[in-house]
Amino acid sequence: MIKVAIAAVHWKHNHGSMLQCLALQRVLTDMDINNEIIDMTGLHAEIRKNRMSFFLRQFFSLSFIQAKLGKVKFELIYKKRVHGLDDRKRHFVDFENRFVLSQRFYSMADLTKACFDYSHVMAGSDQLWLPINVAGDYYTLNFVPDSITKVSYATSFGVSDIPKRDRETYKQFIGRIHHLSVRENSGQKLIQSLTGQEAEVVCDPTLLFDKEGWETLIPLQEKICEQYIFCYFLGGNKLHREFVNNLKKFTNLPIVAMVHMEEYHPVDNSFADYPVTDAGPCEFVNLIRNADYVCTDSYHGSIFSIIHQKCFWVFKRHNDNSLMSTNTRINSLLEVLGLTNRYLTGSENVEDSIEIDYDAVSNSLQTQREKAMQFLKNSLGL
Repeated sequence: MIKVAIAAVHWKHNHGSMLQCLALQRVLTDMDINNEIIDMTGLHAEIRKNRMSFFLRQFFSLSFIQAKLGKVKFELIYKKRVHGLDDRKRHFVDFENRFVLSQRFYSMADLTKACFDYSHVMAGSDQLWLPINVAGDYYTLNFVPDSITKVSYATSFGVSDIPKRDRETYKQFIGRIHHLSVRENSGQKLIQSLTGQEAEVVCDPTLLFDKEGWETLIPLQEKICEQYIFCYFLGGNKLHREFVNNLKKFTNLPIVAMVHMEEYHPVDNSFADYPVTDAGPCEFVNLIRNADYVCTDSYHGSIFSIIHQKCFWVFKRHNDNSLMSTNTRINSLLEVLGLTNRYLTGSENVEDSIEIDYDAVSNSLQTQREKAMQFLKNSLGL
């Protein structure tokens, strides 16, 4: 009998992480596959200990420290200034109840023993193979015995290159995975160069449902206002917001924006007509669902705009060579769907890129869904 354990980010209060976790589990359930997400919250201390060597290596890395400083300052200084965060946390906690979880595990040794209760263990989507996560040694599936089938579904490296000192580690754990799929073209190339193995590029699990499908997963909510421009910016780029202000002048529509998501951005304090600080995953989907236009620098902000066929623009949050760059995953998404003209710097003319041919996008998306479902069927022996 097929029974799948999913190693995914079910616990982190991040909109994209939780939505893709829900989508992957629901896809398997719709396939009549018995599955549960591994409750690994009892393993956090062990994983943090494993990560320590990675943090020590980055101790003198200025780029790493700068990349993390904003989040640290938000937690220690600015969080108290942002109203609505308690409600946001409550929305995330409520959302966690949608997941079907395994028993909670408190040691890797116990988790390894429990793996014999499953036919397959699957690493989910998200940036699970970032160097820091590989150091944590959970999403590598190294805890899974050799005899249990291991699968990666749309798993992301989060980076386009692996440091030489880490390449052997990557080679070893990837070589143990029986069915490999990744989310970006860059990930496919990395696996080829590291191991010589072929991995399929498949779409993020959130894309496996169309807008009607997402209505069955997340109920419709009332609009904040009749018509609006929705913004979901994780970065603090002023030029991106200038584009939105030009769009506001062009359309005469108010701006609704989720603000201070991962860092405190002073530029957002007077940016939106309707600032939102308390949105969980359901509220996030509905804010996109009900918008007329969407501006974002987020991967999943782009995905849900596409699913709901919105006129959207996505902006580069990082330089391509930045340590924190997420550009490769957005590049792959837009390339495969023929939407590369939606990727902007912020200096473009608003009027030049209003229309999107969603008939062509839908055809491309259907092809990607069929490819992804075939991979899942093959990897599960169906």
